[in-house]
Amino acid sequence: MVRVTASLVGFLLVTAGAAEVTALEVRFGYSGLHTLDADTFDAMDEVQKRSFLEGRRDLAGTLGADALRTGAGSPHYLVIDDDPDWPVLDHRVGALSPEGIEVALTLADVPSGSDASAYKARFAAILERYDGDLDFGVEPIDLNTAYPDINGSGSITNDDWEASDALKSAWAESHRLTMVEIGERVRSLEERTSLSQDAYGEHLADMLDLLASADEPLSVMLGSVWVYGDSQQRFVDRLSELDADQRAAIDVASAIVHEEVTSLDVSDAIISLDKFE
Repeated sequence: MVRVTASLVGFLLVTAGAAEVTALEVRFGYSGLHTLDADTFDAMDEVQKRSFLEGRRDLAGTLGADALRTGAGSPHYLVIDDDPDWPVLDHRVGALSPEGIEVALTLADVPSGSDASAYKARFAAILERYDGDLDFGVEPIDLNTAYPDINGSGSITNDDWEASDALKSAWAESHRLTMVEIGERVRSLEERTSLSQDAYGEHLADMLDLLASADEPLSVMLGSVWVYGDSQQRFVDRLSELDADQRAAIDVASAIVHEEVTSLDVSDAIISLDKFE
């Protein structure tokens, strides 16, 4: 059963089923709290970047939020490339994984063609490392450079890969990804680039198949839809190639309505979700 998340200014509305818009489970959270100009983020050193991420996390907790969505307006915190800098990624995932707050990490890229298979392979490595178990996907030859810094010493040594299972489990749990958003505002991406209308569905199917094979469950959020900027038919067509199992694997559907909301009365915005049931 799919939950629907409506991203508003400062809070999220979540329902236990797309057709159950009259029985909302209300969750307070933030969408895009991590938004920062990419040039500004890139100009920071790693200590400053980690501090920024931790500050966003702590702010959400202070304000009472129990959910965060990073949003595509955020810099690419997880750079999925051929040569990942694992210590840097570890720091960022740790800062994005606060206790008691569910974080949906937005993966805005929608690769297509020859880029798609390479992206899938790289994401598989990310998934293996941050799925919460003790298999971090590190080959023996790479222990000195790619193994997690379990004890937080700042260097990777045999004290890390020979650490107790309890210490490894604590590290794995504190660096666990629990939800990813696949794509974001796909209609806009299709109109701004040469992305075909079939590309998102194909990418989503690839990601769902990959996540289905994971040892630990990871929730999937459908790429957020701007309610007033997408059409029902195009939305349906975009997902037409998904089979029943793939559709069932989508846990959350996110709808962006905040540009059209002028008060805390969101009844009109919720009604507008009907076309995406």
